Amino acid sequence: MAKISASETKRIIAEIKRRPPSPADLVRRGVLKRPTVTATRHVDERVIKEVIRAFEKTGIDLKKINELAKLSQREKDRLKKQPPVKKALTSIKDPFRRGIEERLKTLKLLSTVHYPHGTDHVILDTPILIWSFPPSILDDAKIEPSKSIAKCHAWLEGGDDYDTLYQTTFYFLWQNNYGQEVIINAETFVNVKGGCFTDVNRRGFYVNGYAYVDTYVALEILELWNNPETSPLREDSQYIVGFANTFVDSGVLLGVPIGEPQSFAPVSQTLNPAYSNLLVPRNGSLLFQVSAIFETYARKFEVVGDVVITNTFQFYDDNIAYFGPGFIQCPFVHLEVIVPPVIT
Repeated sequence: MAKISASETKRIIAEIKRRPPSPADLVRRGVLKRPTVTATRHVDERVIKEVIRAFEKTGIDLKKINELAKLSQREKDRLKKQPPVKKALTSIKDPFRRGIEERLKTLKLLSTVHYPHGTDHVILDTPILIWSFPPSILDDAKIEPSKSIAKCHAWLEGGDDYDTLYQTTFYFLWQNNYGQEVIINAETFVNVKGGCFTDVNRRGFYVNGYAYVDTYVALEILELWNNPETSPLREDSQYIVGFANTFVDSGVLLGVPIGEPQSFAPVSQTLNPAYSNLLVPRNGSLLFQVSAIFETYARKFEVVGDVVITNTFQFYDDNIAYFGPGFIQCPFVHLEVIVPPVIT
């Protein structure tokens, strides 16, 4: 790897910390899909008013029905089982370290073979930074050659409707020092262990809650030789979508519960985003951003009753974590560098 000055590295890190992502960024890049409107959540208000008037004409007290429905739901909540996934995940053996060691051994052997005009293999095994947006979700981070790891979580309960993006990223820096333009193919491996959970606690006579956690792993690239920095044309292989998604659309319609109120998504998996055929000019620098991305969404519809929505993703070691000890690990970015012959 070519040497990049300490001052330049410091400038890049400072710039990273100033630029939080947003759901709109990923929509623009074609990664996120905006939620569709559900019929249960958007019932015509005129119909609702007609139903309420019909009940009032019969002398039925909707307030009392609502309180009874809430009491019934509280009893169900008390008996409700805790997420049954922590025990299951702790029994999963992790082959990731052995597989990564074998892959590194192969790549290091390939990297010793150099051709005047051919293919070279470069291993970026140490990120310059591990960072989260917002920073408060990052519980722990360790930078170590081929063993860098992050632990993060967020717990959202109650409150207003929201659509919020969270992101934990490993940043790797590389400069082309081959004395000419080259073509690179890039790949990385991301090991995720943990999970996501969504709960819609609906109590009352006429309510609905719609919520989800969408998950993505991404290998994104910044071309630092341009001002402002640019990204190459997006490839589908850069994004792995839905490794631990949850979804709940649940409510109470005239006192009758509708839809499952909970969704669990435990995960212990290795993901392999990649990018191919990127042209890099002489002395050009690239910033590789390997991210685990979580979009949390919640929308409530309350006519008679109330809804409390919980969304969480947990990739950390806390004892109260539903999914057992968790983490996000990124050991390296592998570059296949193609050095074309110089045409004179």
